[in-house]
Amino acid sequence: MNYRPKGMWVWDPWCVADGAGTVHLFHLQQYERPEDGDWNLCPMGHAVSNDLLHWKELPSVLPPSEAVRDDDDRQAWTGCAVPHNGRINLFYTMRGSASDGRIQAIGLARSEDGVHFERYSGNPVLRPDPRWYCTAAAPIPGVVDCRDMMVIPAPDRPGWYGYFATRRPGADQGEAAVIGLAWSPDLIRWEQLPPVFASTRHACVEVPDVFELDGRWYLICLTGMVYGSLNDFTEPEWNFGTVYAVADSPRGPFVELADNSLIGTARMGGPLSLRHLEFEGGLYCMYTDRENIGRVDHADAHLGTLTTPKLLRTNGDRLELAYCDRVEQLVKREIPVDPEWLRQLVGEDYSQIWPMRPLPVEFREDGAIGLERRNTFRILPLGVAGVRSYIFEVDVTLQDAASGGVAVRMAEDPRADCDLIRLDRERGKLQFLGFRKADYSERCTIPFEAGCEYRLRVVARHEHIELYIDDRLCLCVTRYRCPEGGLGLFTERGRTVFRNLRIRELDIPGPASGM
Repeated sequence: MNYRPKGMWVWDPWCVADGAGTVHLFHLQQYERPEDGDWNLCPMGHAVSNDLLHWKELPSVLPPSEAVRDDDDRQAWTGCAVPHNGRINLFYTMRGSASDGRIQAIGLARSEDGVHFERYSGNPVLRPDPRWYCTAAAPIPGVVDCRDMMVIPAPDRPGWYGYFATRRPGADQGEAAVIGLAWSPDLIRWEQLPPVFASTRHACVEVPDVFELDGRWYLICLTGMVYGSLNDFTEPEWNFGTVYAVADSPRGPFVELADNSLIGTARMGGPLSLRHLEFEGGLYCMYTDRENIGRVDHADAHLGTLTTPKLLRTNGDRLELAYCDRVEQLVKREIPVDPEWLRQLVGEDYSQIWPMRPLPVEFREDGAIGLERRNTFRILPLGVAGVRSYIFEVDVTLQDAASGGVAVRMAEDPRADCDLIRLDRERGKLQFLGFRKADYSERCTIPFEAGCEYRLRVVARHEHIELYIDDRLCLCVTRYRCPEGGLGLFTERGRTVFRNLRIRELDIPGPASGM
């Protein structure tokens, strides 16, 4: 429920179920106010949940300290947690003042009670093997990338596989990024193996995750233009986000398909650091929903809050994030939309900044609503406003319309501004568009077809807005303007039919507040 600890922002998160119905969340964090402290000295956040929605904050773990060795006295970076023999093994990225955090290694901390963690005396448990991976001399002098360890039980031999972000020593810097592989019989001794994923497409890949789904193995990792590449995504609209690759074995090699894009955004403000979680028979995904500095539109992207759970699924080879109905446990009330009530709202067309002659709206006996405008577009307000968090869903058929969809965050006078969620058949795009001022746009490629029905679902949790088409999570948007604005339907240059309209308010206290 937009969880973050009091006074902190959430950075990379990862979860593990303890087998007794409790999920442990570990995450990097930074102080909400810079004057509260140096982020390099932040401890690691820790919380627990039994439903992936409500989180109880626990004491932080692994605080940096001058008493710790000088290669491990900076904020511990991303890792993973592995339950084994009644103990939680917490892997993390070691960083220290000796190298100003530039020489990394994998450390281990262990807990007998799930609350108090002690660093393993034999740390580090893994440094890059120069047969396969980088050294302080190459490919970047003075830098050793070795971070974000993800550990899974090995399905083909006793022990565990570990995946970590690193580089090859003998490659050009722009082609050196790889995901390394190691095997351990006991979670302490690690034998390093050749990389499982290497691509000349990415200048950097990090936060790896590996899991099996429907008989194939998937690897996901974070990348983007900010790391130094211009061609990371097969989705042409995205510049930052998560890519995936597939293999027939957890040992790889993992290969990117013609579509390598899982979730992303045009600007550096989308979901951050995806990790899977097996819980109560489901395969879930958790990540960070990012905020903007100052919590205003158009500011630089920052860290954020923990998302609500999503499902992982495949569509053939394609990996997708999918709608998870656990969020419906937060439904506060159903907001009725009555056609008779709507008929009284159709006195004016709100698509222009000046009054337009209203056109008839078709209210069919089966509850469907037909909207039409031949030369431009029109908006039908639904008379729903004052709701910050909601699930807004409707079946949309672009009968012959160039585009259609829904309006959200409509100002009190809808001519002042609104945001459009646009199923654009003409361009083959799903778009979130800041309409009146054209001040915001996120898009992804979906080839919408005339006469086909698509289930559009909008999940708004204060500033975090998720767009689903047929239960696939397609876009994530962080938007601050007019959070309690109204909702509506729209069509452009043709006829669009809307069926099974449903609006439910979610009970999510406070905008992105600690719980």
